[in-house]
Amino acid sequence: MLIDNVIRLADASQGLWDSVLSSLRSSLSANSYDMWFGKKNLTLDCIENGCAKLIAANELVASWINGQFRGALLEAFKQADPEINDY
Repeated sequence: MLIDNVIRLADASQGLWDSVLSSLRSSLSANSYDMWFGKKNLTLDCIENGCAKLIAANELVASWINGQFRGALLEAFKQADPEINDY
C-alpha cells in the first residue's frame, strides 16, 4: 500500500513539473528553453513545505539557472501551485 502512495506522489510531482516546464517554454525564447530546460538539465526531486527541491545536471547549470531564470522559474511554480514559494 505504501508503494501506491509513493507512485501517486511521483505522478503528481511529474504533472506539476510538466506544467512548470510548459509555462517556461511559453515565456522564454526557444533557444534559452532548449539549452537550459529542454535537455533534462534540471529536474524536480520533491516538494516540501512550499519549497521545490530541484536537481541540476551540474554546478554550472544550477548557478546559471538560478542567476538568469530565478524569477521565471518561481513564477512558473506559482502558476502551477500557488503554495510553492521557493526552490
